[in-house]
Amino acid sequence: MKIFQDIKDRHNEGTALGNLANSHSALRESGIALRYYTESLEIARETDDRRGEANALFNSGLQIYKQGEPAKAIEQAIISLKIYEDLETQMRKSFVSIGQMVNSK
Repeated sequence: MKIFQDIKDRHNEGTALGNLANSHSALRESGIALRYYTESLEIARETDDRRGEANALFNSGLQIYKQGEPAKAIEQAIISLKIYEDLETQMRKSFVSIGQMVNSK
């Protein structure tokens, strides 16, 4: 992560923070994991990384659930689901466009 900070690569810094959070989650250190997911979420929003934003929201929701706040965790999951659905719709439109190009030749 330090390398990404040094070269000011915010996108990969956010990804690295998410990976650190995943490691702490696996170690059952939900407080630390949540902190890293929150930092990852901030960077994802800053860099317009929608998939990273959805991942950070969903994963932080899991940590929030483990900390005994199921209602807040569900809110996070719903927001992440909406982002995933938007991304899927965009991908589907791209495939349709590619299909149309292929069929027009």
